[in-house]
Amino acid sequence: MKALSTFVVLLLSLVLPNQVGSGLLIDSKFYSHYQADSQKFIAEVTKLDSLAQEVSIANKQPLLQVQVDECRAAYKKIEFLFDYFNTKANYRYINGGPLPKVNVESKEDPIIPPLGLQRLDELLYSSEPAADSIELRMLTTRLSDDVRSLIESDPGATSFSPVQLIEAMRSGIIRTFTLGLTGFDTPGSGNAISEAAISLGSMNHMFSYIKSTVPSSQDSLLRQQIVMLFDLGVERLAGQDFASFDRMAYLKQVINPLYERLYDWQLYHGLAEQGHKTHAHNYKSRNLFDESFLDRDYFSQYSFLPLEDDKAVALGRALFYDTRMSKTNEMSCATCHQPARAFTDGEPKSLTNTPGQRTLRNAPSLVDVAFSNRYFWDMREYDLERQIGHVVKNDLEFGLSFRQLSQKLALDDSYAASFEEIYTGHAKQPISRRTISHAIAAYLNTLTSFNSEFDQYVRGDTEAYSASAINGFNLFMGKANCGTCHFAPVFNGSVPPFYDDSESEVLGVLQTYDTLAPILDQDPGRSVNGLSSDAYPHFRHSFKTVTVRNAALTAPYMHNGSILSLEELIDFYDRGGGVGMGLDVPTQTLSPDPLDLTEQEKIDLINFLKSLTDISGLTD
Repeated sequence: MKALSTFVVLLLSLVLPNQVGSGLLIDSKFYSHYQADSQKFIAEVTKLDSLAQEVSIANKQPLLQVQVDECRAAYKKIEFLFDYFNTKANYRYINGGPLPKVNVESKEDPIIPPLGLQRLDELLYSSEPAADSIELRMLTTRLSDDVRSLIESDPGATSFSPVQLIEAMRSGIIRTFTLGLTGFDTPGSGNAISEAAISLGSMNHMFSYIKSTVPSSQDSLLRQQIVMLFDLGVERLAGQDFASFDRMAYLKQVINPLYERLYDWQLYHGLAEQGHKTHAHNYKSRNLFDESFLDRDYFSQYSFLPLEDDKAVALGRALFYDTRMSKTNEMSCATCHQPARAFTDGEPKSLTNTPGQRTLRNAPSLVDVAFSNRYFWDMREYDLERQIGHVVKNDLEFGLSFRQLSQKLALDDSYAASFEEIYTGHAKQPISRRTISHAIAAYLNTLTSFNSEFDQYVRGDTEAYSASAINGFNLFMGKANCGTCHFAPVFNGSVPPFYDDSESEVLGVLQTYDTLAPILDQDPGRSVNGLSSDAYPHFRHSFKTVTVRNAALTAPYMHNGSILSLEELIDFYDRGGGVGMGLDVPTQTLSPDPLDLTEQEKIDLINFLKSLTDISGLTD
């Protein structure tokens, strides 16, 4: 291993000339290989279904476990390709999280029960016997039917361009690190390490089928670097234990370099971005923790006007801090979103314009709000501009109609001139609901935080980073299971590898953090947010998974501000949330099993969270 690692480091240290090489083509063997792997997956799923349907399957759970492992191993060889072309199908039917899902395209029966490989992994590795489960038989039959139907219609089996293959591999690398090595994909078996090795090995094999029409020395060098990094990635996983695996070293020495070198190879061959679909992952980025890793334009694609407008940003900044936004002339956006607190207010529940009365929930941070497509704790809004209207019209907050607010702002000559300059020709009235909302959203879109001590270390900008924080990151992404809900790199609920969906979780949050006599908080959350697509029992007590970046500045925590410190926060998760403390929370998505963290591990996790602090440039 040492010799291979040293050779890879030497290769990566070479400076490559900036020139465009020849074109690329995909060897016909690629398609036959992909089809063979797909048929292997179908065969393993068919075998699993046959085994599950036997008349008597008592005491065969170990055999079923072995077979579901074979199914998952077969799927990991094709997932990076299949998921790229069939993202929704993969999420709903093949390898999505083992939770109910809502298919908004179906009016008659929109609820999709937990299906696919993750649910099977969870069910068959449960401590409760599942051998005679009716659900098990339903799952295997449904999986067999879905796999056959989807693979037969998979365009990746017959048509695939070189740039799509590179993009699929880069997305697969992201998936391997953020969903694979965290254990998200294997909620029961814990086979995260071995499956990650299968995924990387398959990508490496598929990479060999991309050929240069006119090979060159630089093409050869780049190809050699990529192959060596794939090989190193597989080798580093051999024999590793899930809990002790050094994910930080793996990220810096394998994942980020491999992600970058594939892009270098694409650029060398003059392949412009011409991918399969639009999503939030920015393929022009070079590091999983670059600020450009996610495309803010994706999240704001339905905005009234583009948010990247310096004049609109300046106007939105002025509005954000102006108390004239409220009917009392005493509240501004910054009242509840203070820059020094990472745009929170330090209150369990925010103050209102009515003395003695509080808002329903805690004020979440606005930092990195640009990297999400759902807003508010209950996820009731899809649009960054429209969410501003909820605050303006709320009787306990600004308490104004947009007509009243527009009239107030028009009295200020400076505002009138700014709105006139920016929005004339784009709106019927220069000052209106649409233009006010756009300006504030443009400002919020600039509140990003990717230059923390952690980010600088991961990108290689500095070597100054504590061993405790490194271990905290490894715990966060491994044993402590934090990374299975707070997905890298934003560490919020935006789901890798395409980040085009946001998740919420049911944690069993308490009214106050009393572990001796815990009482469940009764806020129904997402299930009553007013959206018909969310009005289902499994969303009861479900709340948006917010970022843990800047967590050192944003106490108290949770939607009700019931957890006062990072120490209490870690303790809550270590105990398994509400169910782990003995409460009845049927829809809890957080595992109730204790994490059994040591005192030093808790300290390490807190030190990692503190290293995510970055409000530089945001407090002026």
